[in-house]
Amino acid sequence: MLLSLVQSSRRVILDDVFDWLKRLRTTARNFTLPVREERAARNTEKVNLKPYTPEPKVFLGQLAYLQLSQFEILTSELKYSPNTQYKAELGEAAAKSFEKYRAISKKIAAMGIDPTDAMDPFVERIETFHSRTNGLDWYETVIKIYLVAGLLDDFYRRLAIGLDPVLRAEVEKALKDTKFETFAKKVLVESMARDPQLSHRLALWGRRIMGDVLLELRAAFDVRKLAGVAKTKKLTLEEEREVNLASYSKLEPLITELVELATKHAKKQGFQFGAALAVRLVQDGSLPIGQILVSSQSENVNIQWTPAIDFGGKRYLLTKPRTTVGRDATADLQVNDDGLSRIHFEVVWDGEKGGVRDLKSTNGTIIDGRKINETGIVADQVIRAGHSEFVFRVLAKSVTDE
Repeated sequence: MLLSLVQSSRRVILDDVFDWLKRLRTTARNFTLPVREERAARNTEKVNLKPYTPEPKVFLGQLAYLQLSQFEILTSELKYSPNTQYKAELGEAAAKSFEKYRAISKKIAAMGIDPTDAMDPFVERIETFHSRTNGLDWYETVIKIYLVAGLLDDFYRRLAIGLDPVLRAEVEKALKDTKFETFAKKVLVESMARDPQLSHRLALWGRRIMGDVLLELRAAFDVRKLAGVAKTKKLTLEEEREVNLASYSKLEPLITELVELATKHAKKQGFQFGAALAVRLVQDGSLPIGQILVSSQSENVNIQWTPAIDFGGKRYLLTKPRTTVGRDATADLQVNDDGLSRIHFEVVWDGEKGGVRDLKSTNGTIIDGRKINETGIVADQVIRAGHSEFVFRVLAKSVTDE
């Protein structure tokens, strides 16, 4: 899949989405793994998943095999546990994982369907997913299952909105247990406290497997329903690809979220986009499954910079070379603040650079904690005068060549 980020950088999304993974490089005292219940799905209010929930047999079949495969991985790791305590605790967590599988398989059987028949269509896909995300050691496997189980359990609970209310409640109940998550957080924090180098390696490993996890999330959707294609219609391979691509477009809030993350990152780095930021998802059959290619390009546009002041929840554009601020009606920006002089300070702008000049005020003008007579100012700096704070902004606007 090719993500084309116009006027962005290839590091933008990972820097924000995996911010918590970067904290693995700090001490264990500062290291925290997010609790699933605190990671509210940001798209639940934007995307109605109900129309895209697979039929119960499909939904439960793939969910059951995911739980069974996770149980298999956890039990296979028991013999590699660093100590007896971790082995015992991992064994208990694995048992809870099997209980999830058993609860779901019982629901399948209650529908008059053999659980094996329901799971079989998804075995190859899920086994391929696990084979591509095999950890090199016990710790990599633990953090893999922590991420996979957490994301997929959350996702399936939300995707269950399209099921019968009774069945949905039973699915949510089955996925409620957090025994493994509690165990994983404990052992990772303890182990990284003893071995700081471990945090570096696990941070990279966490980034590595997230692409595959997101693909597995996507696979849970009824993509034909997303694309508006009848289940009974026979499609060629090319048509199947078009259906997959059309289903992505239905998840437009994902694009919105990526744009928001890129914009947030740019602001943090002190940059602004002169034109609208656009993100496109393009299917690329030449890439191996589980990999994404991130590329970016910039449009050639002329930028017009406009200074502004944010004050009192409002934004005031500065349209003159000099803008005065004070409590008098003759000031360009009049502020009802008895701590201000009648004409307290002015903001100057030469088209590219800004400055602030104190106009012999009684109480002074403060920037960066010191009183100033005259100084340059950059975007997002705060001007303090009287009892008020003013934030200087520089806004970018693209100008089309005539």
